[in-house]
Amino acid sequence: MNNIELISPHISPRILGNIASLYNDTNRVFMEYIDNSIDSAENFFNQDEEIYSKPIDIKIEHTGSNNKNSKIIITDNCTGMDSDGLLRIIREIGNSDKKEQPWTNGQFGYGIYSFMAICKNIEIISKVENNSPQIVKLNRDILNKDHIEDVKIEPPIECAKHLFEYKTGTKVTLKNIENTYWKDIDLSKLKLEIEKHFELLLSRTNINLSLFSKGALFAHCGSFNYDTFSGESYTDFLNELSVSGRLGAIKTFSITNPLKVFIKITDGEDINKRPVIITKGRRIAEIKDLKSFKSENKQVIWNHPNVTGYIDIQNFLDPTIARNDFRNNDKSKALFSYLIDIESLIQDLIEKINKEDEEKHYHHLENELNKALSSLAKLDIKILKHRTDIITGNEIPLTEGSSGQELVEGFGGKDRDEGQVGSGNSIGENEGVGIGPGGDSGDIPAENSPGDSPKKQESDNPFEDSDSKGRKTKKSGFNVRIVDRPPNKIKSPRTGEVIEQRSILSGDTIEIFKQHSDFQNRIQKSRTKSHKIGQRMITYLSGEMTVHYKDMFHNKMGQPEYDKWMFVDLTDSIYQLEKMLNPLVGVNLSDLDENE
Repeated sequence: MNNIELISPHISPRILGNIASLYNDTNRVFMEYIDNSIDSAENFFNQDEEIYSKPIDIKIEHTGSNNKNSKIIITDNCTGMDSDGLLRIIREIGNSDKKEQPWTNGQFGYGIYSFMAICKNIEIISKVENNSPQIVKLNRDILNKDHIEDVKIEPPIECAKHLFEYKTGTKVTLKNIENTYWKDIDLSKLKLEIEKHFELLLSRTNINLSLFSKGALFAHCGSFNYDTFSGESYTDFLNELSVSGRLGAIKTFSITNPLKVFIKITDGEDINKRPVIITKGRRIAEIKDLKSFKSENKQVIWNHPNVTGYIDIQNFLDPTIARNDFRNNDKSKALFSYLIDIESLIQDLIEKINKEDEEKHYHHLENELNKALSSLAKLDIKILKHRTDIITGNEIPLTEGSSGQELVEGFGGKDRDEGQVGSGNSIGENEGVGIGPGGDSGDIPAENSPGDSPKKQESDNPFEDSDSKGRKTKKSGFNVRIVDRPPNKIKSPRTGEVIEQRSILSGDTIEIFKQHSDFQNRIQKSRTKSHKIGQRMITYLSGEMTVHYKDMFHNKMGQPEYDKWMFVDLTDSIYQLEKMLNPLVGVNLSDLDENE
């Protein structure tokens, strides 16, 4: 056994290119170098006061007009490196001197080579205090060798002082960017990615990350402020996590620095920022994208457009080399088990917010229903006036504003003290004279002649139940409300059975019961559970509104003779309302308030 000669493996430097291929996002490569700058600033950071002792400036500049002359330049005024430090980061592959430091992110000693994923060349200039700047250059092609011994890299050398603007810091230049990745460069998107990736670090005092385009300031990167969005939130601090092992044994992990869980459900606003897991201040990935996280609710909960926030795990888990997931071990299983446990709590908050939003959005739908009913009432008044003129032999008015002889009390005459209707104005469309949360009433319009006093205009509604005309009130008319309570029950006059009413007329308000099964069966829901208006719902609402409207109309105007034309008239009104409301088909309720 002692005579066996041990062997050493030979690793091809080409493996660096293979590892680089794990970076399939251009911005993710840029993050590696920005991350190095932030790591280098930790020497100036006071953790107790959450402030840097000097202003930290990190600049990201995009120059050039094509992939051949285009450059990404990342410059900072942080600690910097001397020639030994530069030599160490290019030679010690896989050995990071930062991985034992809980506040810095480096772990694999590979990030410096991530440039190979998108470009051919990298140039690094760095300077420490009281020293001249040092420069080192790497070319991706020199690593395309069979044996590591064949790779020869020029060591760092001193460079001209004017090539670096700060007393200390580092400047990284990525050059000869491949055309495919050059086309992906978008500073607006990069800004969003930086703000998502470093959201907790950007909240520190005295740090500034800026984007430049061809020498001109493009934008400053800022921290994300969750308080600007209303909604419900869930916060928790974890001092330990547990996971069930084999044979039911429970394994518990104590956590020195508590993990922070912050989840927010925004109030009806999609901010395009799904919950993320953060380690050492940096985003690893959105929870919905973690392949190692096995949950049946990834899309329903963690990809819900109104759910945002973060899980700050400090350094509890070990990320994969591409830093977009975690190693599959008992610690990650313990965290993921916790996330699955709180999914029901998040779902409850989502449903609470959805219910509040739903009520608000249904009020906007009520406005649309009132407008349509007002238009239908105006049309019926014109038809009634037309029929009156035919019966009395008067000339049929061809234009709005002509007058006819009174046939029915409350219509056609000029004496509005007796409840008669003159000619002229179009009243009832979008007047906002209804009562209740709907805003716009389905007012029964009157054809008032110009110059009529407001008092006379108030007395001309044929649906006014009160005989008193002395009190000053708002113009009365139908107001449609969709109420979220159990339906009223009534004994059916046909069968004698107790049935739930789909709607009722309460005073001047048509109340449509949202909890009735016929209403619920017609609700369409989007992926986010928000309500969407469908054709069946439009037909349903048109029918319920028309029943009460026609009942009151004929009670005031007189019951028509019993024949099939009664039903033709009823269905005509339903179809008229349906036609008026058809533009709402396919519209999300949440979009109605944008059209107000």
